[in-house]
Amino acid sequence: MDNLFFEEKGEKLPEEVSLENAVQKAIFFFEKRDFANSLPYIVDAIEICEKFGIGIPNLYLMRAYAEFEIGEPEKALVSIDKEITNYPFNSRAFEIKEQIQFALEKKRLNNI
Repeated sequence: MDNLFFEEKGEKLPEEVSLENAVQKAIFFFEKRDFANSLPYIVDAIEICEKFGIGIPNLYLMRAYAEFEIGEPEKALVSIDKEITNYPFNSRAFEIKEQIQFALEKKRLNNI
């Protein structure tokens, strides 16, 4: 993530530091499978990226996976669709989308 904001003095801008911190904390909790604590940092990182037009592959995938794991498959489907729209060659995103759709279909059938 070096030089994303291109500060002339060679110092990192606050937005770059915030993005790096959000991504690092998101990954820290994600790797511990603590998805509830990872999710706010993932959302922060995505918001910073959207604000500055930065693309970081797998952020929406991470959000989708975290949402799915905490029991929000509907939100996860929206998130994974954003990952696929932004990175259509991300085969892992399609795999996760299948898992989410399967879970949603199973949930729908159980509610009939």
